[in-house]
Amino acid sequence: MKTFDASALLTPKAGHQTLKELKEAYLKELLRETLLIAAQNRSWNLTPPFYELLAGALKKNSKAVLEVLSSPEIAPTVWCARRKKDFPGFEKSIEAALAALPGSLLLPLAARGLLPESGISWEKGTVPFSLTAHSLGFSLTLKEGTGWRFENGRVSALGNSHNQGSVNLNSETLLGRRPAVAGISSELCYVTLKPPRPIKLALKDLNPISSIEAHPDKAGNALDLGGHSEEDWRASLAQCLDWILELWPELFEEMEILLRQIVPVGYSDTKHLSASYKEAVGTIYMTLHPHLLTMTEALIHEFQHNKMNLASYFDPFLENAFFPLYKSPVRPDPRPLWGVLLAVHAFLPVAEFYRKMRAAHHPVSQTPDFEKRLAEIDEKNREGMDTLRMHAHWTPAGRALMDELEALEKRHQGEGVPS
Repeated sequence: MKTFDASALLTPKAGHQTLKELKEAYLKELLRETLLIAAQNRSWNLTPPFYELLAGALKKNSKAVLEVLSSPEIAPTVWCARRKKDFPGFEKSIEAALAALPGSLLLPLAARGLLPESGISWEKGTVPFSLTAHSLGFSLTLKEGTGWRFENGRVSALGNSHNQGSVNLNSETLLGRRPAVAGISSELCYVTLKPPRPIKLALKDLNPISSIEAHPDKAGNALDLGGHSEEDWRASLAQCLDWILELWPELFEEMEILLRQIVPVGYSDTKHLSASYKEAVGTIYMTLHPHLLTMTEALIHEFQHNKMNLASYFDPFLENAFFPLYKSPVRPDPRPLWGVLLAVHAFLPVAEFYRKMRAAHHPVSQTPDFEKRLAEIDEKNREGMDTLRMHAHWTPAGRALMDELEALEKRHQGEGVPS
């Protein structure tokens, strides 16, 4: 089990070394799980076997392979497939995602030139009609044909043992919305929010457990633009990222390390709801809200959850994490202490961002509503911290994190909120 500097999980530390080390350890664990799945799955009917293909790609460029594995269409499938018993009722969606897994890996590996020079044909067994690659930004669908042919830099549709049409994966003009080639159509699935930054708005989500929902006010996280345009979402989220880059560049740098995509899940002008999954590190689910500050809060909040989800693959924080239940400072339903810890770990940095906005005399901070909201956040943080102080049984990693939480809380209490 990896031991890490848990104190660095609260606010950014110089060089972001802990976050980088945690991500590296996580990717190695993800690789191990993927290789186990590949070795056990003979139904994919690939020659050579997928296990050998992946091993060969690792020899060529292990860093690129690990980044591919962390993609939103791959990592959640791997974790869910390895732990199916933890997701009763989702067996079919997990199996469907698992059936498409070879293509989800072969497509970006082909784009990176990491396949055998002889190429790979996949037209036996259960071959998916659609393949998606987050890193490329699009999905490809067979219009006509029996399977796929993957070569370095190119993918083709197969039919009756001959080529039905090819797509050049290295073409800068392939944006997912151009006319289909013979046998293959393409669809844009991801929009970069701040080119050339890596964070994207998802127009497709392949997380097989996205309909699992812990919040009592929301029914799952199905992708939904909420009646608004793709450009509305892009403009809103890009502005939020601009504010974070301007006012807290160290946090933005952390987002560039870990955050891959934001999935839209509807619109509301009365409340904002968001979510993250341990199995989908690097993904945030968000509703659209007309107030940019509310959106920025949610973005910081869910990114903090992503950091804790990443860390939770290693050292535990609490000896009594999941039982009994306690009043939550931010949720209407009783929560385990793990949920209370996630809340204060998310909202103390939100309060820190408010203070950075105020210190910079940002126009948004010059309103009564701004100070009222900051006071509300501070009070909820105090309530959550009091619950942890009263009931938490910490591990060494948890104790180090709590020390950092208390230090930040104390600084905020010392500053107070102007009257």
